Amino acid sequence: MSTNGGASFVSRSKSATGQFINPTDYDGNNLYGGAGAGAFSRWLSPQTNGVFSLPAFTPAIGGSVYTVAISPITANRVFFGMSTGSVVYVNDAHLLTDQTTVGTPRSGAVSCVAIDPADENKMIVSYSNYGGGKLYLSSNALAGPGTTTFTNITGNLPDMPVRWAIFDPRNSNMVIIATELGVWSCDDITAAVPQWNTSNNGLANARVDMLKYRPSDRTVVAATHGRGLFTSKIPANNNPEINFFVSAKSHAELPSFTDVANCRKYTDYDVMMGINGPPSANATVTLAVNAGATAVEGVDFDYTTNGVFGVGSSKTLTFQSGLNDGKTLRLRVYDDAVVESPNETFTLSFTTSGGGSSIGSIAPTETITITDNDVAISAATPIATTTNDTDQEQLRVGSGDNNFYNASNQLISVVSAPSQDLGCVTATIAAGGTGFVPFASGQRSNKVWSIAPTSNGPTASYTVTLYMTTAELNGNIPANYRIYKSSAATVAGITAANTQTVATT
Repeated sequence: MSTNGGASFVSRSKSATGQFINPTDYDGNNLYGGAGAGAFSRWLSPQTNGVFSLPAFTPAIGGSVYTVAISPITANRVFFGMSTGSVVYVNDAHLLTDQTTVGTPRSGAVSCVAIDPADENKMIVSYSNYGGGKLYLSSNALAGPGTTTFTNITGNLPDMPVRWAIFDPRNSNMVIIATELGVWSCDDITAAVPQWNTSNNGLANARVDMLKYRPSDRTVVAATHGRGLFTSKIPANNNPEINFFVSAKSHAELPSFTDVANCRKYTDYDVMMGINGPPSANATVTLAVNAGATAVEGVDFDYTTNGVFGVGSSKTLTFQSGLNDGKTLRLRVYDDAVVESPNETFTLSFTTSGGGSSIGSIAPTETITITDNDVAISAATPIATTTNDTDQEQLRVGSGDNNFYNASNQLISVVSAPSQDLGCVTATIAAGGTGFVPFASGQRSNKVWSIAPTSNGPTASYTVTLYMTTAELNGNIPANYRIYKSSAATVAGITAANTQTVATT
């Protein structure tokens, strides 16, 4: 192992288990590989000779690791191809061992798991056995055990071992493979019968064990069995295609930041786009949200290409002439107070003009799922009881039940079904307590709530739900209570004259 570019090397011996030529893959920080039956090897930070271990998969699985692939999209997700024909993956593999089975396209020795760099659901599994299918394609690899499907794409390929596969960077429906008889390629793996052709110019019909692609100069390296390394250039795309980096992704509602002026909690995320070749002139991308979204722009999310939200926001990107670089747009997911089930989604698409560019076929759209962090109220939901506990939420027409919580995640109140935009609504426990005080000709609870909309026109209406603990009910039942509304500025100023009964259910 060298940490100085090959000027010097040190030897490290970690384990006697695994294959004769043991499969490994490196994620930039950690090295994963094969081990004994039902286990894998994990070497954390090899450059500093970090912790080495041989953890067993949980739950236990049969067979040994025959190939390893680091996810190009999800950090610390590692895929393993097994001697039994199965493919599994481990999330947070630097810490955990819990495996999820992708599927078993056939029995036999998995020689490679190839993952589309733009779509983790698109996967090719190759086999190094004679007899039976050699290549299998899945378009829903992460669907879950028993749900993932595979299609045999061996097509016209001769009956020989396939040892590696990579997606062509120009188009993920094009694939290059390493075989017992050199390098082969296919221009369309989605065809009814995929057609494979030799790509052995200058290589001859030698056994090839591995292929690697270097994007910086479009070079493919083929590692042969005993004949050294051979390189070739992937031709540049004369009509460069623009794609999103991924076709689908999930982002969570989280209160990472607060826009105080607009009373909105939010978290920002990056959405990446790329072009697979330098355009001949500036290529302009204009983004849009497709119809059919369940998430609403301006309510559940916003996005911008210039970092500005609201006035001055941009929805266009420019890929500069002669440059092959990526672009980033900023997605803002608002952490509202509404329980949304199922999770809401929307799809970004784009048009492009200039520079000979075109919309790509790999990821021409990106569907984003906003995972909700709100939970339905139940008998187990803790109730806020402390004076001055408060929360603020932005309420708009049609926003449903808005749950207000204090900083300890205890429920203050729910405001529902506003008939107009209420702006920033502040819900506060104006006074707490478990007893009663004299009021008018009767009594009122010590607990008092303040619901204060910023915009509250004369015709505005909304529903308020108030919550009390058993102690605050003080031996009464909710049906015995009535809700009164007061225009007083303070609790001390509440009188019969400035108070009116509201409809209570």
